[in-house]
Amino acid sequence: MKLFSLALFLVWLKKVTPLHCRCSGAACDIPLLDTCHAARSCFTETIAGNTTYGCIRSPAIEKVFCNRTYKIMTLKCCSTDLCNSNGLPSKPSLRAPTIKLAKLVKRTVVVSIKDTQRSKIDGYVATIYTPGEQTRNYQILKPSTRSFTFDYLFVNTTYVIEVVSHKGSITSERSKAITITTETPECDYYKKGEVNGKKRKSCTSFGCYSTWAKNGTNLELLGRGCWNDVSVSKCHLVKVRNSLAVICTCNKKRCTPKYLH
Repeated sequence: MKLFSLALFLVWLKKVTPLHCRCSGAACDIPLLDTCHAARSCFTETIAGNTTYGCIRSPAIEKVFCNRTYKIMTLKCCSTDLCNSNGLPSKPSLRAPTIKLAKLVKRTVVVSIKDTQRSKIDGYVATIYTPGEQTRNYQILKPSTRSFTFDYLFVNTTYVIEVVSHKGSITSERSKAITITTETPECDYYKKGEVNGKKRKSCTSFGCYSTWAKNGTNLELLGRGCWNDVSVSKCHLVKVRNSLAVICTCNKKRCTPKYLH
């Protein structure tokens, strides 16, 4: 059973771990990087004596074009880290920076950078991505940067964060990756008239609401559920036709009218 679990883990790791390839020109993810992220293969393309290096992300392109020679083009593919480096000058020695998780609060992550070669580089490139997905977000940072932030992360999602230093378009090796998983926020749930409904609901933002009918000093609960991100809990008294209602938005699971001002 342990061997079977290990095999499954290795298959999962191979599936979600991105492949890094050397790249040139428009084949690079961003101009500052001399590597790109591939889901499939690295390629070396030669057309009329001109060679381009980069990443293949489409299984269809990989199947049709890889390791074939045409009249005007040769496309060689490989599937290990930086395997398409042949023909490119070796990378200058730039030591990878050290990064550390400083804080993860709701949908915001703060990462610190420790590096002793700041005076020798032009800056850093920070990357965040979800394993198994193609989309990546980048930040270009100054060499004096001590920490950086990624905001508006999705809830209940795993992210990987890496940083490289760069001198011109030459980048260092990748830092040791940080893996984080954001929380799944929940709110108390209620809908007037709903029988045997859910008592708690998973949300896509860190905010809850409640609505109340106000009759004199009495309040009747009408509904509770998920809201957008809320930093400060508050309630408002509003007039709806000929009656009064209290609408509360809160940063707590149970949203109550005690925040009415």
